[in-house]
Amino acid sequence: MQKAERKFGLQKTLYDGFNMFFVSLLDGSSAEIMRKKISSLLLGGHMPPLVHLSRYLEKSISDGSSGNYVQTKYVQEHLGNLARAVLMRYPILLQGPTSSGKTSLVWYLAAIPGHDFVRINNHEHTDLQEYLGSYITDTTGKLVFNEGVLVKAVRNGHWIVLDELNLAPSDVLEAFNRLLDDNRELFVPELQERIQAHPNFMLFATQNPPTLYGGRKMLSRAFRNRFVEIHVGEIPDNKLSKILEDRCKIYVGHAEKMVEVMKDLRLHRQSSRVFAGKHGFITPRDLFRWADRTQRFGNSNEDLAKDGYYLLAERLRDEDEKSVVQEILENISHGIRARFSDSLAIVFAVSRRPSAMVAGSPY
Repeated sequence: MQKAERKFGLQKTLYDGFNMFFVSLLDGSSAEIMRKKISSLLLGGHMPPLVHLSRYLEKSISDGSSGNYVQTKYVQEHLGNLARAVLMRYPILLQGPTSSGKTSLVWYLAAIPGHDFVRINNHEHTDLQEYLGSYITDTTGKLVFNEGVLVKAVRNGHWIVLDELNLAPSDVLEAFNRLLDDNRELFVPELQERIQAHPNFMLFATQNPPTLYGGRKMLSRAFRNRFVEIHVGEIPDNKLSKILEDRCKIYVGHAEKMVEVMKDLRLHRQSSRVFAGKHGFITPRDLFRWADRTQRFGNSNEDLAKDGYYLLAERLRDEDEKSVVQEILENISHGIRARFSDSLAIVFAVSRRPSAMVAGSPY
């Protein structure tokens, strides 16, 4: 609190504190209502001045500009929430649907002060040794301890992201207890050593909502209370098309059509017997792959159709599901050019031959 007050003054510090603990875990519409309420009570209805992200960080070797990272208002709000928590060195839990940009937010913010960024993907069989390390034999045959990625991050002050934390086994979660409290210590049983976290060390975790995704368990309330929780919602469709256009350097009309395809495929998700859930057919990550293919291998309407079909349909085993993808692409194509649908028919016919291949596909 005192550290923030010296930088920004009392009113700005109070506003940021209320935002960090009461606004960051809400969705977009609820967060906007709460922000207005906080500003009316603390600042007489006036919003505080905007502060550049770098001022929340200890140092800055970058101004935060990146050709590969598109900052919309939606993204800037999440970055601001992250930066406030980083200033206070609180552990951060980002919750949101798949492909909503949770990990990339941390990656981008870490690049501003130049911190090393480390990421661990969790699953139900994640072993504690992957985090802490284990004994191995070196080139001379001696038994030495090979430190795990978490131990190295704690020692050296890296920023680490624990992806899908609610998939990790209980023994892995228990190992974080002292690291998440005020002690910021990590105990390594094999070494019988308590490692004090480097001042620059930051721990982030991500999870998909367990009520919407199968196989995820609910993290206990006591465990979650150790984090500042930040809700990262789905990227709005109008923002997603802008991000596709700017990041992948594709024609704006193609970006909008890709988003339309995603919306229509989601409406058909319940007809799929292979995939379940809202993102059964497609996620925003698939759109970026589609856009990258189109940008690299041609930007014509025919290329857009071909790449979309190969990416979205050819991974499906059920012919009915492939037909759904084909139908959506055909319907969307009418708004671009009449002959687009004709070229799609050729692509579908060729792709369903046993010998059909995608030459030079990057994915």
